[in-house]
Amino acid sequence: MQYESCKKGPLSFCHLHGFINALMPSSNSMSVMEKEIVIIVGGSKGIGEAIVKRVAAHDRVVIFTYYRSKHRAEGISRYLTQLKYENYYYKLDVSKPDEVTDFIEELGGRFHRLDVLVNNAGVIKDNPLYLIDDKDWYTVIDTNLSGVFFICRAVSKYMIRQRSGKIVNISSIVARTGSRGQANYCASKGGIEALTRALAVELAKKNVTVNCVSPGVIETRMTRRIIDEYETMLTSKILLNRIGKPEEVAGVVRFLISEDASYINGQVIHVDGGML
Repeated sequence: MQYESCKKGPLSFCHLHGFINALMPSSNSMSVMEKEIVIIVGGSKGIGEAIVKRVAAHDRVVIFTYYRSKHRAEGISRYLTQLKYENYYYKLDVSKPDEVTDFIEELGGRFHRLDVLVNNAGVIKDNPLYLIDDKDWYTVIDTNLSGVFFICRAVSKYMIRQRSGKIVNISSIVARTGSRGQANYCASKGGIEALTRALAVELAKKNVTVNCVSPGVIETRMTRRIIDEYETMLTSKILLNRIGKPEEVAGVVRFLISEDASYINGQVIHVDGGML
């Protein structure tokens, strides 16, 4: 059975989809109030898809967002449903603060608590500095950096109230190394790392941890063309002498949202095969 929920107004174009088991739960099944509510922003492809699949579990409700890849989101949802993992997916433009606020309020109203937030949404608009126009600058900054701020701000209200929560932001190795033709992207990822440290300081007293995962060269659809062209040069700079996999980033995220990472806060963890 497919569940759809959509507010009228700002979110009228945005549908919540999920497949819920039509059978009545058994007596030992966990109710939704006992499950951990996990939000993954940008979860329909690449690293985000790997994170969604890796963190899904019977004791979690996974909510993930997409922007353009609806068919991929539907496929991921079907996969999780076959495993009997409760999941939902939304279309969301993280660069629009009102849309983000409505999205989080709808989730808060439905689930009454929000336990984990993973920020993975991102875009690239590469060009040499003198060719980056204002639109491309703001598109990358608004999505990659402002979007993280908007959703952290909205989710933090719930985490502060419940005095618990975990936030994991996805950055990039280029925040440290820089990258030719990516001034906008590097600036956005460097901002994410600085924002992570600021939020870790601010939210720690409320028992909310905020950490960052910084991937190196990871094989995704976005990076495939670059890897095909420069693989030998790239791997020569990586101590493990190979390109990383999305699942290897997802594994670190899964650790950071677990109780095993309860004493880790304000950190940037590089998943780069030793490239730095």
